This record gives sequence, structure tokens and C-alpha cells, in this order.
Amino acid sequence: MIPEAPATLRDALPADAEAMADLNVRAWQAFFAGLVPQALIDGQRTEPRRHYWEEHLPSRPPERTWVAERGGRVVGLAHLGPSRDPDAPGTAELYGMYVEPEVVGTGVGKGLMTAAMDWFRAGAWTEAILWTLPGDHRAARFYRSWGFAPDGAAKIGHTPLGDLDEVRYRLTL
Repeated sequence: MIPEAPATLRDALPADAEAMADLNVRAWQAFFAGLVPQALIDGQRTEPRRHYWEEHLPSRPPERTWVAERGGRVVGLAHLGPSRDPDAPGTAELYGMYVEPEVVGTGVGKGLMTAAMDWFRAGAWTEAILWTLPGDHRAARFYRSWGFAPDGAAKIGHTPLGDLDEVRYRLTL
């Protein structure tokens, strides 16, 4: 068996917005079933996510967004910047990281997280946080392997399609 070629990381560009939006939707459908109300999964649409990425790309300091490409196809993304939480000033935040379902376990997520950790440590940050779903054991194992741990904070996002529970993980840099 020939090993897969490594993914190439690069800054995300406006031209990537459609591929990134499609990736977001596929990741939600593949990974969040049973963790969030099914209406939230069924309600995932590419168009609003594409608009989000078009407005946020290219990244401007203090934010950073990368895509991972394999064979010219976007197979992962990571979006990070300063914490949006009022109780976490001076902290970096991993806003989101998604990979295509078929590349889980191939090193794409590891490459994205390595870039994120390098970016966190190169900045003036003392800590980094991220929010994830309670019960998402696969993601929890991954984040714990990088040193993140739950810090006791939780929130509920209210949407027209259902509530979204999240727990915060924190890492001292």
C-alpha cells in the first residue's frame, strides 16, 4: 500500500470559501450526529458558511486561517485568533478546526494543530482555549493529546434549529 501524500498547509484565500463551506457541512453531518439536535445537522447549508468565509478571508491579524490541501483539494481547515470570551483576556482561541471525514487519522488534523500551536506560542498569548461538544470523545481525545483540558466553563448556544451545548478546554502555553 502506498502511503497518502502529506497535506500541504497554506493561508486560506477567498477562493477557498466554497470548499471550506462544503467541508464544514460534511464535517457536521459526519461527526456531530447524536451530539447535537438532528435539526442542527439537517439545517447545515453551504451558502451561509460560504458567505462567512468570504467575509473573513483572507485572515487579518490578529486572526489566522489555514487550509490543508491534498491533491489540490481542501481537506482541512483551522481558524484561530484572540479569545472571544470576556473571562479569558490575553488568551488565544481555536475557533474551529475541521477535516474531511475520510482523512481522519491520516495526519491532517495533526498538521493543522501543529500550526495552531506554533502560532499560539509565537504570539503574546499565555493560554489557549477552544470550545467543543460534550460527548464528542474523539475530539476530546485529540485535544487532550495536545495538553488541553476542560476548565469547567460551559455554554448553550440557542438557535432556531435547537440548542448547542459546548464545553471549554484550556491550555497554558
